[in-house]
Amino acid sequence: MKKIFYILSNCVLLVLLLISCNSDDDLALVGSTANYPTPTFSLRPGPTSVNEAGETVITYDIVTDRLTNTDLIFSFKQVGGNAELGSDYEVSVGTVEALTTTGEMSVTILNDVLVENTETLVLEIESGPAATSAYLVNPNTEYPSPLTINIENSVGFDLTIGMEWDADNGSESSPTELADLILLVTDAVSPYTNIIDGADGADFEELTLGADTPDGDYFVVADVYALDDSDFDIDIDLSFNQPGVIDDVLNFSAALNSRILCNNYVVLAKVSKSGESWSITSENATLTNDGSPDTSMAGPFIGTSTVVTDDWADYAVGDTVEIEAGTSANEFWIRNYTNPAIANTDTAYLIVTIDDVCGNVTVMSNEDYQYGCPTGVVTGSGTLDLASKTIDITNTFALGEACGGDYPGQQFVLQLP
Repeated sequence: MKKIFYILSNCVLLVLLLISCNSDDDLALVGSTANYPTPTFSLRPGPTSVNEAGETVITYDIVTDRLTNTDLIFSFKQVGGNAELGSDYEVSVGTVEALTTTGEMSVTILNDVLVENTETLVLEIESGPAATSAYLVNPNTEYPSPLTINIENSVGFDLTIGMEWDADNGSESSPTELADLILLVTDAVSPYTNIIDGADGADFEELTLGADTPDGDYFVVADVYALDDSDFDIDIDLSFNQPGVIDDVLNFSAALNSRILCNNYVVLAKVSKSGESWSITSENATLTNDGSPDTSMAGPFIGTSTVVTDDWADYAVGDTVEIEAGTSANEFWIRNYTNPAIANTDTAYLIVTIDDVCGNVTVMSNEDYQYGCPTGVVTGSGTLDLASKTIDITNTFALGEACGGDYPGQQFVLQLP
């Protein structure tokens, strides 16, 4: 009889439990709360203000006052702050496994080098959140006060500089096939006397200025190792990254042109260092010629000049040569009125064209120089110095096989008053 009563009593209890458990939202405790385990939570010693430079784990130890035959689950719930789950932090649920009384749960602050302000994170511990787990815990459980974590920005003190470029001459060649540039950090704009650091590979370039770099101003330079001989502009992108502080890109459209390089470098930016701080200033892609004044006009070089050097020896040092205006503002002609070596002194002259802002010139004779050879084509290139009004060109004389062929490397220097 007692056995039947015991069975019936348990059946009634089961029915009551089933009725009360028809949904997670309607779960209710059965019996005295003293029969349910009561957990306590202990925060392990550790920081609550962390830096994103490396992963930081903050852990709670969980202890219950009695064994259960079911796992107890606890989780974190974000109740404040602007940190984002998955990108700024991750959490692990706490589990006290069946027939045990201890477990742990943790928050991991993720490594993050983005440039951003300090973030905050406020977390509460809750049972569950699944109701089937939540209703296994004594409702009188005292959960810890909300955990507030300040997530400081990760800051590095090295400055990484990257240089990429784009160029298109109408072919299928890539930018790095058309132009092989060198990235330099120098001590001055023009002329620089010291290269602080440099990167010269087969592709785009990158270098890092360490935190131990002395305070001061430095200049970022795009130098030229090699260029395709076609005509094209070179756009340059210069990137700067100091972890957690600087993430900038400077864009320089047509910073270089394959035809208009003087001594082959362009100043892009100034980098200033003070203590552990860096600042960046664009130099607007200043085209540089080792200190030579800019010149793109022929006017200052027109007049009566004096021969300083003539490797070809048509003239003696000190002879005078007339320079006349050409057909455009950046062209002049070097006449041969006083040239004793050729027959066509009145009609033959050198056409000198200034093809850039740095004083580089190209040279071509308007007709053959009549030395008594099958041909007399003269070509060359050189530079102009506006400050001293000096013309410095190097010519090649193509005289034909009967006269020995080509004679390159013939320097011709003229000086105007």
